[in-house]
Amino acid sequence: MLFIKVLLVPLLIAAVTWANGKVGPRIAGTIAALPIVAGPAALAVALEQGGAFAAEAAIATLASEFSLAVFCVMYMHLCRTQSWGVSLLASYLGFLANSLLLAQLELDAGVALALAVVTPATIAWLAPEPTEPPTPRSVGGAEVGLRMLAGAVLVTAITGAASALGTTWSGLLTIFPIATSVLAVSSQRSGGPAQTQHLLRGLGAGLYGLTAFFAMLAFALERWSLAASFTAAVGAAASTQAVVFGALAYRAQLTPAPARD
Repeated sequence: MLFIKVLLVPLLIAAVTWANGKVGPRIAGTIAALPIVAGPAALAVALEQGGAFAAEAAIATLASEFSLAVFCVMYMHLCRTQSWGVSLLASYLGFLANSLLLAQLELDAGVALALAVVTPATIAWLAPEPTEPPTPRSVGGAEVGLRMLAGAVLVTAITGAASALGTTWSGLLTIFPIATSVLAVSSQRSGGPAQTQHLLRGLGAGLYGLTAFFAMLAFALERWSLAASFTAAVGAAASTQAVVFGALAYRAQLTPAPARD
């Protein structure tokens, strides 16, 4: 599973960085929410531990989406006045504090799904309004390489910690903001707070697809084969994300283009 994550996280970071340069941070953030990393990781868990174990982990992952909301909202507020280092550290602590609270609770599938469903709206409601429109920004190859390397280092550290901490934390840390944090820091450094806020707002909207993916796994893994469960989960995520992309594209058409000198 570590190999899968170390391979896929840098690729996701590269894909989102490329998308940011083409279509802007809002849609790039939505791409970052796709289960490109979490999906194969869940499959690896199912193959190693069985469907019942993976279904329980999927429920914990659904609940953990609310921890991701804490990270996103804190980072969007802090990056307006604080350095990226302070913003990142405080947001990480927020994610871990909320995960610690969730680990103490007996969460059934219904409560976990409810937390996941309200997460995008929570991010949209509590996030500050960007002071600038979303602007595509391209970066050089060296910068992309550094982002990918940072993602690989982070995923190695977090995966090792999750394995040592046991089953519940493995589920809660499945969507630890590894790629998200690398992208948020890079966006803050290159584009400023407003572009970072657009990125994380887009990620929040994209979480509906992630929710559809893990909700389907939580339902199907104890009832269907692994192949059928993951096929259905991918279909649920893809159809949900298509609706989100359509909504974002429509909104982008209504947003005035930034003035040029």
